[in-house]
Amino acid sequence: MPGEVAAEVDVVITMLPDSPEVESVCFGPHGLVEGKTGELVLIDMSTVSPLATQALASRLSEVEIVMLDAPVSGGIWRAASGELTIMVGGEEEQVERWRELLNVLGSRVLHVGPTGHGALIKVINNVIVGMLLPAISEALTLGVKAGASLDTIRDVVATSSGNSYVFENWLPNTLFREDFTGGFALELMRKDIGLALEVGRELGVPLPEAALAYQIFTQAQGLGYGRQDMTAISKIYQQAANINIVTGQPYGTATQESAL
Repeated sequence: MPGEVAAEVDVVITMLPDSPEVESVCFGPHGLVEGKTGELVLIDMSTVSPLATQALASRLSEVEIVMLDAPVSGGIWRAASGELTIMVGGEEEQVERWRELLNVLGSRVLHVGPTGHGALIKVINNVIVGMLLPAISEALTLGVKAGASLDTIRDVVATSSGNSYVFENWLPNTLFREDFTGGFALELMRKDIGLALEVGRELGVPLPEAALAYQIFTQAQGLGYGRQDMTAISKIYQQAANINIVTGQPYGTATQESAL
């Protein structure tokens, strides 16, 4: 139980799917608030709503729990090698106090502002990726359908202005291998784009491209791809054009079907 842990330590690290789960760990039955016996710091590494994070931090401060929001980026491959980027929101004094601990978890620890800004920067990062993936999928589908090979497109883009971290590091482990079993779940990317839209509504910032990406990810989730890697978004485009961008053959080969 979280409360039992809180009674024994002075820092707790959480990484959970969404804000309600984090709040439950803190204020639910046998939660951190109930169990703490002295000074306690919560380092939440979840990718959650910046607005909810700020509200939770305010509630925790009332019961003398300090909160740092410290989501990560880099994917499962950088996580395995200890090379994650960690963006930390909170008081500078507390960030520096726990920097040594965070350095064990990632190779780059950045203090990005007050509490909630770690979550904010992570959402900004992810909404960029979320808008980029449909664009990449659309362009690759067009190129292969028109007769270009995926290898040729990759070779050119890798050293041209269309290159990106996602194209160079993520797609070779997922889409280009037709392996959607690992990585970052499509349903979580949809959630994160939704978090960006939430902040946009709160601040009156129009996000038309993010809104379109959200609908595309919603469609993909509805087709059953939610728990596959986010690059499974490409399947929508491949199906619509009846082209397998890896093989150059009509979509629906045994390889594609086995990946569903």
